[in-house]
Amino acid sequence: MDVACPGSGSSLITVKLRHIGGAIKRAPAGAGALGRIDGRFLVFVAGIVMTPEAGKAVAEAAARVNTAVSAWGSGRSFSNFADVPTDPETMFDPEAYRRLREIRARVDPDGLLLANHPIAGGG
Repeated sequence: MDVACPGSGSSLITVKLRHIGGAIKRAPAGAGALGRIDGRFLVFVAGIVMTPEAGKAVAEAAARVNTAVSAWGSGRSFSNFADVPTDPETMFDPEAYRRLREIRARVDPDGLLLANHPIAGGG
């Protein structure tokens, strides 16, 4: 994979490919909606945004990295790594997401609780 590195014209300050496995792949008894992460790697990309132009450059560079690794991806997002609006449906398996939507509809039908990646009520 060819990814531009900081110092070579990239707007990114880091690109991390984190190997995961072991305990993070096993959901312990009583685990919540995201009790495990299924996959072999997590990709983390970051840049510094101090102007709208820098924001655009960082977003474009991050998109290039995500495109470069997409062939090996699961289509899932990790909420702790999602610093921009991201579809929360990509963060959970389908059954967990369905349950979260049901809970949201029952507990917070008016959408008073705020979240970085809000889950709409329904089911």
